[in-house]
Amino acid sequence: LDTLHMPATVQAVIRARLDRLDLEARQVLRAASVVGRDFTREILVRVLAAPDQVGKALETLTAAGIIRQTAVLPERAYTFRHALSHEAAYAGLLEHQRADLHARVGTAIEELYAGQLGDRLDRLAQHFSLAENWPKAVDYGLKAAAQTEGLNQFVDALRLLDRTREWATLLDEPHRRERVVEILFRQERVCDALGVRERQRLHLEELVAILESVDDSHLLAEALLRKGELHTILREFDPAEEALERSLQLRRTIGDTIG
Repeated sequence: LDTLHMPATVQAVIRARLDRLDLEARQVLRAASVVGRDFTREILVRVLAAPDQVGKALETLTAAGIIRQTAVLPERAYTFRHALSHEAAYAGLLEHQRADLHARVGTAIEELYAGQLGDRLDRLAQHFSLAENWPKAVDYGLKAAAQTEGLNQFVDALRLLDRTREWATLLDEPHRRERVVEILFRQERVCDALGVRERQRLHLEELVAILESVDDSHLLAEALLRKGELHTILREFDPAEEALERSLQLRRTIGDTIG
């Protein structure tokens, strides 16, 4: 929605039309705009906790030609007839209202489709990010990326990881560092699969720098191993030997400590 822009005059005409709706219909319409272009009655009932209001409002909105019903079973589903109406309804919300509704929509999806969230992971990540619930946004973002990576859609997986990395920087410590390190390892692996070597190198250098600063020998050894393997692929044998030797020394140290 943030990428859509309509002329001010068109926006004014559509908003005037929406403003003529009764209060209950406007509330339901705005909640629906947060769900997305397509939405279901059950989602709105859970978001607004008012089944009678939702049913009546959906009839009003359908009669007004703003939405149309697209399915009855297994759920009553609807869609906005025009993208501009969807945008105008969303734009009518204040920032704190959007955040609150995105949080409610995310929770409603979790409850309604518990155990069946596979094809809704990306949507959940987006809703919780717009609600500024960064822990949940990062969690679902990582799950969505893993699912995409499992389908060998590495370009999309890298895009999802990049977005999730931005959210992870907004977490509180120490979770921020832990999540960023986890994401960097996964970005490095995806870059390896894509053969994007320069970016892979940058991720590994960042990983090594972070892990050296917190003295995490186990993960540092793994990062150095990956770095050594990359240098070997690039036929940079001196830095490869240095990284692999450091990794081996760290592993021996860990082993001596454990022993």
